[in-house]
Amino acid sequence: MSGMMRISPEELATIAQQYGMESGNVLNIVGNLDGLMEKLEEIWEGNAKDAFAGQYEELRPSFMQMVELLEDVQRQLASTAQTLHDTDATIASQMRK
Repeated sequence: MSGMMRISPEELATIAQQYGMESGNVLNIVGNLDGLMEKLEEIWEGNAKDAFAGQYEELRPSFMQMVELLEDVQRQLASTAQTLHDTDATIASQMRK
């Protein structure tokens, strides 16, 4: 274990919030891509369209996994920030005794 932690619980919580926002951004992008695919479905016909649509459908779950990953990171960082805050408060209260 290396010595000193150089991040405050507040900084960690802020970064956690940013991960949450980026998760929402990725989800919005996936929604936009879904909309574009719907438009293509209406105006494009043929084997090339079918191949492209199939490729998108194969890739879409990985886009959604990215959303889930960012949400998981957000939760982990927020939990760690809370633990750091609580631990600091506990140590401070023990020193006041």
